[in-house]
Amino acid sequence: MKRYIFIIALVAGCATYSESVQTANTKTEAGQTESAIANLNQKLDVHTEADLPKKFKGNRTLLVLERATLLQAIGRYDLAARDMVLVDQHMAWLDINKTTKDALGKYLYSGDDALYRSPPHERMMLNQLNIVNFLALENYSAAKVEARRFQLLEKFFAQQKERPITPSVLATGNYLSGVAFEGGRDYDEAVRCYGRAFHFGIRDTDIEARIIDLVRVTGRTEREFDSA
Repeated sequence: MKRYIFIIALVAGCATYSESVQTANTKTEAGQTESAIANLNQKLDVHTEADLPKKFKGNRTLLVLERATLLQAIGRYDLAARDMVLVDQHMAWLDINKTTKDALGKYLYSGDDALYRSPPHERMMLNQLNIVNFLALENYSAAKVEARRFQLLEKFFAQQKERPITPSVLATGNYLSGVAFEGGRDYDEAVRCYGRAFHFGIRDTDIEARIIDLVRVTGRTEREFDSA
């Protein structure tokens, strides 16, 4: 089974973490995903994937994220979504709405390694993965929440030249956000996100047709759409 875990390559330099997931990685590469999840449960000191560690300390946040991506891979979207929401809460993140830009920048780029601080694209990909979970569960309200979180991060990180976001991350995130908003019948936001996805590189005939349909539904003018 092909893996799509985005975090492992980014933390491969951490020997302790790499060693802790080596067995799970080997099992996953051999197609033994459920066995890999069981191994991660053991590392987390829990009995099953339905259980959560008592404390999120050390590498446990990353281990829970590793487990979440594997749960998503086998279609356990409910547990994957739960784990990802908890990871989001334990990633040493600040509320951008309540934090000044200077304070947030200092926090993000400081040398304090007490807690794991994800790089921008990784942080944004977490929201993308959880949009997928909630879409699979047809929970459009929760999917829209993740989409709004993605938008908030996109807006902030666009101003941070130290760590630019690649167009592919922005394209995929906006496309998934568009699906979430369309599923939740928020067509104005949907067409805006689809437009940004198109701008950043997703340019197939299906998305073009969907944009045209939603422009008609929302009554937006071409000028309004171009400025979205």
